[in-house]
Amino acid sequence: MHRKIKYLHWAGFLFAAAAGSLLHFLYEYSGQNPLAAFISPVNESTWEHLKLLFFPYLVFLFIERLLLRGTYPRFFTAHLLSLLAGLCAIPVLFYTYTGILGKNYLAADIAVFLISTGLSCFLSQRLLTHSPFQRKGTEAGAWISCAVLAALFLFFVYASFFPPDLALFQPPA
Repeated sequence: MHRKIKYLHWAGFLFAAAAGSLLHFLYEYSGQNPLAAFISPVNESTWEHLKLLFFPYLVFLFIERLLLRGTYPRFFTAHLLSLLAGLCAIPVLFYTYTGILGKNYLAADIAVFLISTGLSCFLSQRLLTHSPFQRKGTEAGAWISCAVLAALFLFFVYASFFPPDLALFQPPA
């Protein structure tokens, strides 16, 4: 079963990387369709670029859940923690390298996205296949993890149309 998880996560990484790359252009190519704004960046802010990982990873998570059919008791908790790690890695890596170099570079931005996507996929695979995540989980833990994922989903949509007045949510000058 662990081998199946490993292959699923490699496929998940490739899917999330490809889908995230395509999502980057969806809003612009759709003629700025408000429906596209739900899942793709509407500007060049760091926050909007988190969508490139969040939405493809969410699709991967649900496909994987259907394929594994409850084999892993702490599935949603492992994936929530993994997704949060990847989402945190994007601004940390981006602001670290741009702070050091003084500007951003497209190749480095792509590398940040791929590293963060890889981190999420690798971490979820490790958490699902290693203790303590193999022990029986609680139903409450699964519901809490799903509630946090739903809250993140709603906040991504909300912040697309009403971004807070914080640097993370503003396009670079």
